Amino acid sequence: MKEEMKWFEEITQYLFKEYKSTFLKKVVNYEKESIKKIALLRNQYLDYDDDDNDYDAVDYALGIYSKDEMQVLKNKIDESSGSEVLEGVEDLWGPPTLNKAWEKNYEYSTDFEMFQYCAVLATIAQKLLEDTEIKPYIMKGASVFMKSFGDFNEECTVPMYKGVVPEVEIRKKVIADFVTTDENKKLLLSLWDKEVTEPGKTLFKQIGINPLPNYPSESDISKELFKARHILVEKENESKEIRNKAAIDSLEPYLEDIKPYTGKKSKKITEAIKEHESACNYLGLWYNGLKDYDNAEKWWRRCYQILPTEAGTLNLCLIYKNHKPNYPEFLKICEHLTSIYHKLSSYSQMYAWEYLATAYVLNEDIEKASKTFKKLIKENPEEKISYYKSLANKALDKLFEQRERDKNLENKLLSIFEE
Repeated sequence: MKEEMKWFEEITQYLFKEYKSTFLKKVVNYEKESIKKIALLRNQYLDYDDDDNDYDAVDYALGIYSKDEMQVLKNKIDESSGSEVLEGVEDLWGPPTLNKAWEKNYEYSTDFEMFQYCAVLATIAQKLLEDTEIKPYIMKGASVFMKSFGDFNEECTVPMYKGVVPEVEIRKKVIADFVTTDENKKLLLSLWDKEVTEPGKTLFKQIGINPLPNYPSESDISKELFKARHILVEKENESKEIRNKAAIDSLEPYLEDIKPYTGKKSKKITEAIKEHESACNYLGLWYNGLKDYDNAEKWWRRCYQILPTEAGTLNLCLIYKNHKPNYPEFLKICEHLTSIYHKLSSYSQMYAWEYLATAYVLNEDIEKASKTFKKLIKENPEEKISYYKSLANKALDKLFEQRERDKNLENKLLSIFEE
């Protein structure tokens, strides 16, 4: 018995016919092999009926652009770039309710819906570019612009999902509820992954776009961090241990699989990197509050890998100085921080050289420790010398906890504060 067509194939088939029909009507104004870009847009928004009741309305639009038109637009396409709304075209019905297998992992259904619709648009774009009636008008190297808008400012511009990626068996169950064919199931599974795999890679190549970096946006990370911090407020009458553990349980699974970003950094990526570091720093702080120094070290080490200029790296230094003594690593990080001093946050700049001086003492390099303390005294004349002397004494006390006290070494360092 033939399986009934599910949502993905049904809406793709329906919309492809409508897009193709509109395309062929518009293309009469274009020469063969002249079209450089096509745009497929879906805009969902709140509208009102005659009784002033609101409801979700949807428009689908198509844009066709020649090489000359793209030059006029400076190669930038958006929803206002001369696209034409497909008359009388709307969603047949929304995506099915998500499979219960994903309930515990899932928070933002509208984000996933944007991905689903963008995957539909990408599949339609691929079919349009390959269609025998349309292909003669497409120039070599043509590409597609697509965007799916939600009514709460959500958007998706590539067929990728940037939220939670559950284990593969859960993803297969979710996909099976709205996709019919094995071919399309494999496609959706390859797009909904930590990195786009085949056959998703081939789809991207065929429609002339590149996958987004495998990195969440600032707002994605911020949502998860806010949720975890809000738990602390909700449980303010509970013990610190219960509160911290609940916040960790909320945030840690999300951050676990996000690798430090490497590659070219746009403004948006830079903002996301800073938020990523901040979220990992909070995890370190919560673990530190539980005196779980192994996990505090893990997440502050991640901060160092993500963005060493921020507070998480200083906290890692303190772990290696106090709770998990590793003086060579403490020194190595401090030397790195002072080598990029002008890139450090103002907070990190306050402490980098002080930590370096302490690190030199703990590593028994008194010559460099003396030079660093002299530099601090010279460059901070408003600070009392007694403050830096107290730092030196504390470092010496910590050093001599590990070995026999050496008066010669101690006097050599402290003499610089008497000059």
